[in-house]
Amino acid sequence: MAAGSTKTRSGTAERRQAFVQAYITNGHNATQAAIAAGYSPKGARVQGLRLLTNDNIQTELATLAEKTADAADVKAEDVLREAASIAFAPVPDEPLTWAVKVKALEMLMKHLNLFETHNKSKAATRRPVSRSGCRAG
Repeated sequence: MAAGSTKTRSGTAERRQAFVQAYITNGHNATQAAIAAGYSPKGARVQGLRLLTNDNIQTELATLAEKTADAADVKAEDVLREAASIAFAPVPDEPLTWAVKVKALEMLMKHLNLFETHNKSKAATRRPVSRSGCRAG
């Protein structure tokens, strides 16, 4: 193997790691993460989407999300239970307070990949959520 190809692989690995870190810290914006990782702004959208389909990057993102959730002691079930209780709550008198809380929950759900992975992995065993926020059945 030529020395140049080792350097290229190392540079690619460094770019991928930079992409993962930027993606986690910027609110999951693949285009901006690709730019931060050193990809051309002109092709950053395509590169960002391509990188998100890479199995190694998906694994790294999932691992980081799990570590962050564990460190924050946040469990997917807790977030879903709270989201359900808010969804079925009466219209509040202070919408700004609720808007902030809902936005925080959306961010947590996005960070935990609950919009994507939870729906895919739990679709076959999903039970309806009652109005009290507890699982039916």
